[in-house]
Amino acid sequence: MMGKVKLFNLFFWLVILFNSCQTEDSIPQLFPRLGMANLEDFSQEGMLFSAEIYDFGTEPILEYGFVYSNKGILDKENSDRVFRLGTPENTFEIFVNHSLTKGSAYKISAYIVTERYTVYSEPVDFSSQESFHFIFNELVVPNVLFFGDTIEFRGEKISQNLENVKVKVNDQTAYVFDLTDKSFKFKIPDNISVTQDELGDTFFLFDFIIAGKNLQLRQKVAFKKPEFNSGTGLVKVKPGATAFIKGKYLNESKPKVRYLGEGGSTIEMEVNQSGGFDQLGFIPILKANDQKPSFEVFIRGRWYIVPDFMEFLPATIDPNQTFQVYSGQKIEIKGNNFMPGVENNFWSTIPYIPDSPYTQVFVEEVGSTKLVLSVWFDENTGFDELKFFANNFGIQSENYAFIKLIK
Repeated sequence: MMGKVKLFNLFFWLVILFNSCQTEDSIPQLFPRLGMANLEDFSQEGMLFSAEIYDFGTEPILEYGFVYSNKGILDKENSDRVFRLGTPENTFEIFVNHSLTKGSAYKISAYIVTERYTVYSEPVDFSSQESFHFIFNELVVPNVLFFGDTIEFRGEKISQNLENVKVKVNDQTAYVFDLTDKSFKFKIPDNISVTQDELGDTFFLFDFIIAGKNLQLRQKVAFKKPEFNSGTGLVKVKPGATAFIKGKYLNESKPKVRYLGEGGSTIEMEVNQSGGFDQLGFIPILKANDQKPSFEVFIRGRWYIVPDFMEFLPATIDPNQTFQVYSGQKIEIKGNNFMPGVENNFWSTIPYIPDSPYTQVFVEEVGSTKLVLSVWFDENTGFDELKFFANNFGIQSENYAFIKLIK
């Protein structure tokens, strides 16, 4: 009886083993299997590689080809590639004919794409027998350019590895995007220097480095000119405060502003705030006789006069200020928009009395909101009081400080 049980158990496990082997063999291969890339030939058309497909899998093949690179991991997103669409034969061949430099070492893998899978073969090493690079066709440039605008590079056999595509505009690195084997786009950097030649023309120097090949182009472009706000009235500015020139397309890496004086004289001032594309800030120079000064700005290689820009606020003296002073005593007068460093911008009513001893008022210190005076007089001075006004740009302040003399 024991012998029959053992024979039954042995028969049972043989049936299980047979069924499991039959089930494993009947499961179809889900994704393709392919062999390594082989170098078949070399000619002026490129380096001809082939790969064999061992199993097509269960899903339709959408794309097949080769990926290659001299650095990093091989994949479609970060490597150069040559490919075809559709389903290949058991063995497929494609010329690798771009982004290769003679004598350089590369790795290459065959690949197949289905709806759900991308399958790569084991990579193999090869050395390029010749240089194969991109072909330039044209630059598509907007009619009028400005910072941040997009230019399109069109050509053939362009490297599809973004790391292999470098662009500079006037020696500044540009952002590259929308890369294909026939084109890519790049943006004009915000910090480039834009100048004009003696004829008023603007040229850009484009420097393209694509998979080891360099191309330089010097091209005449039309660049947007600055536009200044007008028709909105003069900007009211406190003496010594920052004034802002506003408008459009005012961006400049090294802007300049200068005051236009009498007889064509100029005084340059530092731009202390740059507000990007729409404003430039600076502290206007103070001239006692020029309430509405004229300025011009240097933007992208040219000087532009700023029309109807600004006027300084006239000085004011706070009301109800009365002082009693001895000769030589200092007093502090409060107000607004005083002009430090500018002479002859105050006025006092010192009466003229024949044979009266001379009376003098000295401005000792000037700030934007206060000033310090000293009053000198004789005990025989023929009057007992005077009024002190601010007088910026010849405009007498409405209020005054009332000064009584103590003799």
